[in-house]
Amino acid sequence: MFTLDKEQARDVLLGGALMGAGGGGLLPYGLETLETVFSLTDKLTVLDSGDLADDDIVISTAMVGAPSTRNGRLDPMLWKKALAAFQTNYDGPIHGIAANELGAFASSNGWVLSVLTGIPVYDAPCVPRAVPYSPMCCLGLDMIPGYESLQSACRGSSEQEFFTICCRGELTEVTAAIRSACSNAQGASFGVIRNPVSAKYHREHAAPGSTRLLLKLGSVIRTCQGDAEAVCEDLVKEYGFTRMARGFVSDKKIDIVGGYDIGSFSIDGKEIVFWNEYMLMEEDGRRLVTFPDTLVTIDAESGMPVTSAEMRNGQDLIVLSVDAKKLPGPAVGLHTEKYMREIEKAAGREIVRYYRP
Repeated sequence: MFTLDKEQARDVLLGGALMGAGGGGLLPYGLETLETVFSLTDKLTVLDSGDLADDDIVISTAMVGAPSTRNGRLDPMLWKKALAAFQTNYDGPIHGIAANELGAFASSNGWVLSVLTGIPVYDAPCVPRAVPYSPMCCLGLDMIPGYESLQSACRGSSEQEFFTICCRGELTEVTAAIRSACSNAQGASFGVIRNPVSAKYHREHAAPGSTRLLLKLGSVIRTCQGDAEAVCEDLVKEYGFTRMARGFVSDKKIDIVGGYDIGSFSIDGKEIVFWNEYMLMEEDGRRLVTFPDTLVTIDAESGMPVTSAEMRNGQDLIVLSVDAKKLPGPAVGLHTEKYMREIEKAAGREIVRYYRP
């Protein structure tokens, strides 16, 4: 077990901004959550993956929505409404709260709920980066014959104006039903609580230790004080990243399709394709990087990570990549062929062909 003070929690968000891989939410929203959390406590308690007994119960939390949409964000205090909806269909214990993925915002998933309830954060996010397809964050549960998913969600801007729902059933159908019920024309984001599982199952399918990694990565970004080249040098030397490109963004295209940001941009003669997060990099038709290997973008002037939603044509960026095998694991959601097929449908590019177990 360890605790995070406010500065350390901010470092986690900075590291999350990097490992959001172009998605995972915007840093200003993560910092708003940080302020909410530390208005309620001075320390955030985090459990290491081995701190829970095998049969203790862990739930996952997620924020869902298109990153480029600024409207309709969830009031963080409404997480307790999502939990109340969840507990209408689940009356068992909950011993830990895990984030579904990483990102400048996503890495804080579960923090508010933790301080409101006293249930510790569990350092075993479902995957060690951000991903666009919700089943990737569901620990392979959809591959268990007859598995029944339980999920609740809440959308709203205040405790006077909100909507909650709780669904039980086949995992992909419940996930789709939650998204359909909570999405609206403004692309509102919503919070989801899902899938109580044993701590043993969770840690054997998730990415234990990711929060500790983010703390280190965020410290690199903070201590380099805006020196982008110093940030990149440290990431390459100490954490196994590879430098892929530096240049000015051009030909950025983005569409919101089904609540997702889908598009591409060019930099230094290379094309990067994203489905919320970066999925691949190509140069003259030659594949350079493919999901689940992770691409990250850093602003060359500020030294800060940049998301696909934030970047603009003409922006000077540095692009790095890191092999998925160097990240916390096993993270089964990153290594499952049927999920990669969904990327192929959305991005219109081959993924499975380039996958390296």
